Amino acid sequence: MKPADLKEQFAFLERIRDTVNAVTATVIQLRNVRSQLEDRVRPLAADAPARTQARTLAERLSTLEDSLYQVRLQADED
Repeated sequence: MKPADLKEQFAFLERIRDTVNAVTATVIQLRNVRSQLEDRVRPLAADAPARTQARTLAERLSTLEDSLYQVRLQADED
């Protein structure tokens, strides 16, 4: 391989790494937000409008997470 080819391959792999890191950070942030939301909704009355809105938001966050990360994927070791 030519040095230019290796340089191009390295740059490509760096972009992949950066993208994976960004997606991972986003998934972690989504999970944190959803957890905080659940903590704050728990003390609300079951019929509170805020609880319904929070549940809708939590579902949207879950949908977004599903689109970024295969949440149901299990490794053989699991």
